[in-house]
Amino acid sequence: MKTKLLLIATVGAAFAGSAGATVINLTTAGTSGVLNQGIFVQGSIQPAGTGVFGTFLKYQPGGNQTAVQGYNTDARNQGNPKTQYDEQNAAPHTHSLGLNEIPNPLCDTALMPGCAAGEHYRQFDLDINQNNNDPLLSLDRVVIYQRLAGDLFGGQATHGQQLGATTLFTGAGDNLVYDSGAANRVDLNWAIVKGGSGKSDMYLYVPDKLFKTGFVYLYSEFGLFATASGSGKKKAQAAEVPCSPGPVACGGPQDDDSGFEEWGVRAFVDPASHVPEPGSIVLFGSSVLAIALWGRKRFAR
Repeated sequence: MKTKLLLIATVGAAFAGSAGATVINLTTAGTSGVLNQGIFVQGSIQPAGTGVFGTFLKYQPGGNQTAVQGYNTDARNQGNPKTQYDEQNAAPHTHSLGLNEIPNPLCDTALMPGCAAGEHYRQFDLDINQNNNDPLLSLDRVVIYQRLAGDLFGGQATHGQQLGATTLFTGAGDNLVYDSGAANRVDLNWAIVKGGSGKSDMYLYVPDKLFKTGFVYLYSEFGLFATASGSGKKKAQAAEVPCSPGPVACGGPQDDDSGFEEWGVRAFVDPASHVPEPGSIVLFGSSVLAIALWGRKRFAR
C-alpha cells in the first residue's frame, strides 16, 4: 500500500513558532513530527469507511463556526446541546473508548519516525474535512486522559476558547496521559488525501507506557484562535495567515471550514505486510475451484 512508501521518506517537520511554540507541519505527504513524546504522521490507509474507520469521536459544528473542540464520552445532557462541546451526539460516532480497543503496534521508524526502539505505541487515526479552496486546518491541542467510567462529563474548557493552562478534567481518578502542549500546533492539509469520510489524514502515536487503567478520553481543538473565535466566518478567515503547502511551517492557525473531523481506531495493519482479508481468500479459492471444475467438465465431454 501507499502509506509505507510515503513514510519511508518521512521528514521531521517540527519548527519553532512564536513565543517558543512548536509547529508540526504535515501539509506535505509523508511528513511527521514529535510533540511531548506524541508522534504525528501524515498518512492514510485506504480504502476505508465510517464502519472500518472505527470512529469514537466526531465533531460536527453548525452554521459559520470556524473552530471546534470536544472529547469522546457516552454521557449526554438532557437538554440541548446533548454533548458538552461540538461533538456529534449520535452514539455510533461519539462514545467511550477502552484501552484494549486501541491498536498497540511496536516501534517501526518507517511508520512512526522518532519512536523508541522496542517500545509499543497506541495509534489514533484522524480524518479531517475541508474545502478545496481552503484545505488547511490547524490541530491546536490534543489531550488524553483515562477516567474511571465511560459516561462522564466534566470538561473545564470554555466553549469557543482554547484550553490553555486550564486542567481539563479534575475528577477523582482522572489520570492525564498525554498533552500536546498549549502553545503547540499541527498544521494539516486535506488536499493530500481528499475523498469522503473514513480516510485518515493523520496518525497520532502515543507511548503505551504512559497509559494505565481506565476509559480513554481524547480531547482536541481545531482552528481555535482568540482573534476570531466566535466572531463569524468572515473575520475568522481574515485572521488566518495564508501559507502554501511546503517544507516551512504555515503562518496559521487555519480555520475549520467544512464538514466534520473525526478520530478513530482500527486494527493495526503494517502496509508492507498487508494480506487479503480471510473473506477475500475464500472468494479467490472458490473462483479457482469453479474454474477447475469447469475445465474438468470440458475435458469430460
